[in-house]
Amino acid sequence: MHTSIESMPANISGKHRNRTMKIAVFAPFPEKKDGIPRVAEELVKRFCAFDEITSISIITPHNEGFLDPAVLTNHKISLHPLNVLKPADFLKLIKLYMQNDIFLSMSVPWSIPSLRVPIGGLPFVFVLAKLSFWSSSSIIQVLHDFVPYVFPQDDTEDKGTYRIFTNYQTFLSKVPTRYVADSQSTKKDAIEFWHIRKEDVDVVYLGSFVEAKSPRTHFDNKKVLIVSAVSPHKNHFRLLEAFEMVYQQHPDAELTIVGNIRKNVRSRFESALDEVMSRNKGIKISLCGYATDEEIVSLYRSAAVFVYPSLYEGFGLPVLEAMAQGCPVIASNVSSLPEVVGDAAVLIDPLNTAELAEAMIRVLADDELKREMSVKGINRAKLFSWDRTAEKYVEVFNRVLMDKQANS
Repeated sequence: MHTSIESMPANISGKHRNRTMKIAVFAPFPEKKDGIPRVAEELVKRFCAFDEITSISIITPHNEGFLDPAVLTNHKISLHPLNVLKPADFLKLIKLYMQNDIFLSMSVPWSIPSLRVPIGGLPFVFVLAKLSFWSSSSIIQVLHDFVPYVFPQDDTEDKGTYRIFTNYQTFLSKVPTRYVADSQSTKKDAIEFWHIRKEDVDVVYLGSFVEAKSPRTHFDNKKVLIVSAVSPHKNHFRLLEAFEMVYQQHPDAELTIVGNIRKNVRSRFESALDEVMSRNKGIKISLCGYATDEEIVSLYRSAAVFVYPSLYEGFGLPVLEAMAQGCPVIASNVSSLPEVVGDAAVLIDPLNTAELAEAMIRVLADDELKREMSVKGINRAKLFSWDRTAEKYVEVFNRVLMDKQANS
C-alpha cells in the first residue's frame, strides 16, 4: 500500500510520450463545488500539462459549466455544457464520444430520479458503446465509493441512489474498458457489489486540496474538530457519546462540528445534542454548518486533534487535509481510512465509543504525542498529490490505448 503511493512520479510538467490522445471528461461542474466536481477540476488542470494529451473536451450535464476561468484559457480545453433534451445537444454528445480516444466518466451514468432526466445523456453513450455501433472512445469509469450499498439510509432526499447503482451494475457495468477506484477499499467494494474483475480496476489515490505545511510545535488548546456532513455513516452520534467521556477528563475540551446536518437525521441529532448539553453543564460543543475552504484550513491549523470516526469512506479527503495542515488525526480503522493515514494517525474501532473517547483523552493530554503525530501526518500527506494522481490516470489512458491497438 505504501509502495504504490510512494512510487508515483511527482514531476509531470512537460511529460511526453510517443502516443498522442484526445480525451473527454464527463463531470458535473456546479457553481459551488465539492466532492466529484472538485476532483474533476483538479484533474483537468493537471491533464493540460501532458504533451501527449492534445485536447480535452469537458462535458457537463444540465448546462453546469462553472469551471475555474484559468482552466478555460488553456488552448487544449473546450467546454460543452449539454442539455440532451435538445436534439442538437444530444447529437453533439455522440459526436464528442466518437471524436475522442478516451471518455473519462467521473459520475455514474444513470438517471437522477428527482429530475427524471438521464444524467447528461451519458447512459445513451454507454448504450451505444455496448451495442458497438461505432469504434469510438474507450470509456473509463471512475468509482468513488459504494455508500448506497453499505448505507442506503444515507439517501436523505429520496434520490433513489441505490437504484441508480443497481441499474448501472445490471445494464452498463460491462461497458467501460477499465475502472479507476479512489482506494483499494473501493476496488474491493466494486468487486463485491458489481462483480467486476479485479484486473479491470486500477487504484489511483486522490490528492489534497490544501498544501502541506510545516509541523506544529505548539498546542495551546483542547479543541476537537470534525469536518463532515452529519449523516448516518459519519458516526456523529457515537462521537457525541465519546466526547461526553472526554469532558469528564478534560472539562476545558471543545468539540467543533463543521458540516451541514442531513435532513433525515436532523431531529434525532439535535435531540441527542440537547441531551448531552443538558447532562453536562458547561460542555462546549459548536455546530458550524457550512464553512469556506479558508475557514476550514484555519480550523485545521488551530485544533488540537481532528477526529474522523466514519463507518465508511471511499477515500477520506478531510483526513488527508487535516494531516497536511499538521493537525493530529484520530480515524476509523475501516474501509479506506487506514490506506490514507498509514501509521500517521491513531486508528480506532468506530463502533467502540469508549475506544474513541480514550484516544481523544490520550492525545489531548500529551503534547509530545501531538507534535510527533503532526510530523508524521505532514510527511504522510506529502505522499499524495494531484500531480501524482494525474500521472497515474494518464498511465491508465496509455495502457488502455495500447491494449486497444494490440487487439485491433
